[in-house]
Amino acid sequence: MLNQLLEKWKTVKEKVALIYGQEHYDYAELCRLSSIIANNMYQHGVRKKSRIAFFMDNKPELIWLYFATFSLGAVAVPINYRYKADELAYVLQDCQINILITEESKEQYVEKIHGCGQLNCKVFSISSHVNNIFLNFISLLNEKTPSHPQQKIAPDDLSVILYTSGSTSNPKGVMHSHRSVLAAATHLTQTIMLSSNCINGITLPICHIAGMIGQVISTILIGGQMILFPKFDAKSLVHAIEQYKITHLQLTPANLVELVEYADDHKNSHLTSLLQVIVGGDKVPETLQEKFFTLSHCYVTEVLGMTESFSYCINLSHDKTKLGSAGIPTKGVKIDLLDNQNNIIKTNNQTGEIRVHSNANMLGYWGNPHETIKTLRDGYVYTGDLAYRDQDGFFWFAGRKKQLIIRGGSNISPQEVESVLIQHPLIREVCVIGFPDKKLNQIVCACVVLKDKKLSLTLENIRSFCIDHISDYKIPEKLIILNELPHNTTGKLDRNQISKMTLAKQHN
Repeated sequence: MLNQLLEKWKTVKEKVALIYGQEHYDYAELCRLSSIIANNMYQHGVRKKSRIAFFMDNKPELIWLYFATFSLGAVAVPINYRYKADELAYVLQDCQINILITEESKEQYVEKIHGCGQLNCKVFSISSHVNNIFLNFISLLNEKTPSHPQQKIAPDDLSVILYTSGSTSNPKGVMHSHRSVLAAATHLTQTIMLSSNCINGITLPICHIAGMIGQVISTILIGGQMILFPKFDAKSLVHAIEQYKITHLQLTPANLVELVEYADDHKNSHLTSLLQVIVGGDKVPETLQEKFFTLSHCYVTEVLGMTESFSYCINLSHDKTKLGSAGIPTKGVKIDLLDNQNNIIKTNNQTGEIRVHSNANMLGYWGNPHETIKTLRDGYVYTGDLAYRDQDGFFWFAGRKKQLIIRGGSNISPQEVESVLIQHPLIREVCVIGFPDKKLNQIVCACVVLKDKKLSLTLENIRSFCIDHISDYKIPEKLIILNELPHNTTGKLDRNQISKMTLAKQHN
């Protein structure tokens, strides 16, 4: 179980397990600190099934806290570090949190909740001061506290609740067991053949599933080394790649854009230690992948996954004809494509909804049986992702069911149009949405950010650019130029917010 992961490496003292700035920890130290925190959390009333929330940026303490919580059989509830007071209050209330552990930079949001009389849990803060709201985190590092009783932890016991970004409603708490978290990490490490020689640069927030399972737990599972960053910063990352010879990264597409732009502007950057760079969260333009390979001699590995079923599909092919594909199912995963009547699609090149059967699937949504039944049925997660399968068994992402643009009765995938537009030499980033139209219901609207804001781009220009690449009905009929495109808390394009901005811009 998760509580035993650190234990198996604690005698390996000659190897640095974690580097964070100037701080270095071996596995024995990680194990010792997690055990001390667990002892003190037990003295503060934490028991099996207690729910412990973490609200902080990436830092070593968050890793200690995960494993302290797992060892007590309690439930970790990592909260998105970008949340403000109202979002934080919702999670604390929805999950009925027993203890919240935060940091000084986040105290203002906790204080606001306290001022509204909505704070109903004990709060610790990694802080230089204390007050009547916060206990100091340092009290959880008391080495003289007696050891806590050993807990019996079963594979299907709840281990973590991860709140998904709520684009149209409140976030949902995705429940994962010890079994599903370990399965997700095992499927990934076996599929990509991750070894103890890996040096994993962790820039993704480890309060999210990709950072927590895809990087931290997967690296600890095989006894590798972690270079932890507070958050993504292209300059810091490039310097760390050069200094520590980082071999593995996981990034969002937006991160990859920034990394490529920085490395391209600094020709003396050395990225050749990289062996694998996994990118997920949204489709990665082929032109961006090619540019990254030119700079690093490392291929981009695209993945497809979600909080409910982590990284269920991965593209390890170096064949140029498979560039842009989500790949094949990871080890231990079965994928079906379903038509609109929920029949399994057996023919190639026909788009349908992906459903996933895997030991890494979630247990369900916390306190939300109605949504659970809609998504989790007969052991399958119904993802809402659309894809088609080619003759070689590779899956190609075709968008989200709810994102489809319906123009005069014809379905249009925004991602298909975006993959064409991103090749335009003036466009840095693009999001395609459906814009209301009285006659056709929706028309295709391209929202773009230009590489150089001094240049101009017209609708006629992009329509001419698209005409040889996609069908006429898919070509944008509206163009909105923005200074930037908003992303949600997981790094994906916030399509709902972009739609609102576009409508507001139209009315003004």
